[in-house]
Amino acid sequence: MNNRSKRTQNDRQGRLIGLFLIGLLLFNFPLLSIFGKGEKWGSIPGLFIYIGVVWIGLIVVVYWLMRDISRGPEKPDKILPK
Repeated sequence: MNNRSKRTQNDRQGRLIGLFLIGLLLFNFPLLSIFGKGEKWGSIPGLFIYIGVVWIGLIVVVYWLMRDISRGPEKPDKILPK
C-alpha cells in the first residue's frame, strides 16, 4: 500500500466518523422534537418524513464516500491504454 492510498483511506475514515457524528445530531432530541409536534404534510406525519429523508440522505452520502474503495488503485494501463 503506497503513501497516497493510505492517506486517502485515512481521509475517508475521518469523513465517515464525521458523518456518524452528524447522523447522531440529526437523530437526536432537539431536531426530532421540532418535527414531532404533530404537524402533517398531506396525511403523513412530519416526523416520518424527516426521518426518511435524513436516513436516505445518510445512505447516499455513505455510498458516495465508499464507492471508490472497492475499485482499488488504478493501474497505469487503465489510465494510458496501449
